[in-house]
Amino acid sequence: METLEAIFSRRTIHEFETRKVNEEIIVKGIKAANQAPCHKLTFPWRFYSIGLDKRSEILSLALELKSQKNSLTEKSKEVIEKKYLNPSHLLISTQC
Repeated sequence: METLEAIFSRRTIHEFETRKVNEEIIVKGIKAANQAPCHKLTFPWRFYSIGLDKRSEILSLALELKSQKNSLTEKSKEVIEKKYLNPSHLLISTQC
């Protein structure tokens, strides 16, 4: 696949497989992300892996916030729950 084709055909996917991704693949992706250009070669970003316990806490907070304006149906809750708990990894990147 050509680079431009990959960029223009990229889509956000919200359906995640439940099987665990090999840790080596995750580390390889993070190393590749660290090759992105940065200001004065400071590499200000940090990556955090969020485990299931913490994701469950975040899910509870998300459900609470999303249900403040409108009550959520069981189907809506199920969809939100799958987004937070199904991916084998949840990585967060931040800048220092």
